[in-house]
Amino acid sequence: MSEPKDLIALVADSHQQRTLEVLLAERRSALRLRPITFDLFVHPESDPGVFRQAHAFLRGFKKSYRYALVMLDVRFPGSPGSRSEIESKLQSRLDQSNWSGCSAVIAIDPELEAWVWSDSPHVARILGQPMDMVRKIAKDHDWWSIDTVKPSEPKALLREVLRFTRKPPSAAVFGELAKSVSVTRCADPAFRSLRDLLSAWFGT
Repeated sequence: MSEPKDLIALVADSHQQRTLEVLLAERRSALRLRPITFDLFVHPESDPGVFRQAHAFLRGFKKSYRYALVMLDVRFPGSPGSRSEIESKLQSRLDQSNWSGCSAVIAIDPELEAWVWSDSPHVARILGQPMDMVRKIAKDHDWWSIDTVKPSEPKALLREVLRFTRKPPSAAVFGELAKSVSVTRCADPAFRSLRDLLSAWFGT
């Protein structure tokens, strides 16, 4: 019987998949992680499918992986509405599916695009718009208050900025951001939870 791999992750879409793939494979040194073996799966029903079925999907993989990670957005049709409630409900189901003590849930509030909007100069370079233009677009739509760190509508803002630069909001964009933006400067609570979790499981 072969040795189990280190990690299985179930995510909601290809953007999350590419982001996590880059973090685990290419930003390992910045995150101070040892080399790990992993497989990433995208649920065909996106966030609602992850929320309802993650425990059932992962139940049969317990002998093949040491740890399980579940990732999804907080904002989706039928969402309970809060990061803490989503994580608590999913974790309880995982614990009852033989993953107790070796699994975790990361719910991103409100959605993955919140991780895009850091103060890194790489963000403007990759998106092809200077930050003063990004701020203007956000202000025109009332998506970013002057006294907040993140926009209130991170996905809508990203799509609008990319529309100006004629880039599709693809997994490749998220991959480029994950490769370039500092993993220590991102203040998003879900990202910090992910970073701390990976360090606890796979730290050097």
